[in-house]
Amino acid sequence: MKFFPGGKRFLHREKLRRLYEKTYNLYIRDAYRILGSVEEAEDIVQSVFVQIQEDSRLFYNLTDMEDVPAIQYIRRMVYSASHRYKVEKEKKAGKLPAGEECLDLILSLLEKFPSEERMILDVYFRFHDLTLQKLADLCGIHQNEIKERYAAAKRRMENELKRYHIRVDWYL
Repeated sequence: MKFFPGGKRFLHREKLRRLYEKTYNLYIRDAYRILGSVEEAEDIVQSVFVQIQEDSRLFYNLTDMEDVPAIQYIRRMVYSASHRYKVEKEKKAGKLPAGEECLDLILSLLEKFPSEERMILDVYFRFHDLTLQKLADLCGIHQNEIKERYAAAKRRMENELKRYHIRVDWYL
């Protein structure tokens, strides 16, 4: 089969279009659960797909994936975008996110972190009242190393949360 210039892009666009049509309602439901508004949910889902189309690396990576991993990846993008939108909207209204919503935002922010820091903070936020030794055991890292990695991850998360005017009381 001979490809013409732009033919590969056309095939990838078709795959993305099929994914969009097949899963649109799923993404709308996910965003609606977070936002409580159909219009805002539709805006978020459409903005995620526009973002995918505009970022060529993301576009080709997603369209080269099998359907199920691509759907899950896009679903996480919608989830994160919905939470960011909700927090920004509440921040403009002068509200700070409640505890569980704040945790959801923190977990969605972790997606951007390097894998070691993501793992440490994921364990930290999911399990409460940990000691450094327990955190090290759960992460499979020696206690001497966990101190440095935890401190770096904590600083990075604090910087991320400053944008949302959220302060975390760290217990370690």
